[in-house]
Amino acid sequence: LEAGAARAREDGVTKGTLAKQSRSWDIWLEFLERTGHADDPLLEDLDQVGRLRMCGAFMHAKRRGDLGSRRSAQQVLAGTARSALDNVAATFVAHHHPSPIADGLGNVHRDIRRQTSGYKRVDPPREHERALQPVVFRNRLRKARHPRAKARAQLLGGALFWGLRSCEYTYVRPGDRKTRPIQVKDLVFMAGKTVLPHDHPLLAYADTLTINFGDQ
Repeated sequence: LEAGAARAREDGVTKGTLAKQSRSWDIWLEFLERTGHADDPLLEDLDQVGRLRMCGAFMHAKRRGDLGSRRSAQQVLAGTARSALDNVAATFVAHHHPSPIADGLGNVHRDIRRQTSGYKRVDPPREHERALQPVVFRNRLRKARHPRAKARAQLLGGALFWGLRSCEYTYVRPGDRKTRPIQVKDLVFMAGKTVLPHDHPLLAYADTLTINFGDQ
């Protein structure tokens, strides 16, 4: 029963999340070895203040690029350093230990929040990718000749407007992500207040279309 419960807990987390936590834990073990705490991965010999200081030092080492297989003289962004620490804290909790970065109320400790904020203040501004212009999607729709091409162009425009995330309308391997691609069954056509079946002869004259994004 206990083994089954453990498997169910693992199934409740995506493979990508588990992989990230595992990589962060490996980096944490490397950090502990370098700081002389290799025999105490869960910091059971330290009090709360000591654990908090170790966590702050770990995040700073990650920030400087001192840890991991891809060490670099260039520091990583605040979000990357903080994510590594959050993953380590999650592993503590998974081993039935309190989070080493939580305060007495269960929130992230003020010291960790301030350290993260300090990193963000000196981080370079985020470089956003330029979006495709709407004319690209209109042009694809205009050039579509056969029904299938027109349907793809229309769905692509709908995905642009509604989904705005590629995982909503492209293939994702089962078990890797929570979100699944849109399927035909997720499209509901209506004429007034009447739902039109997908094989209805007047489907093209529907007034509204509702898209259900399942398994969010």
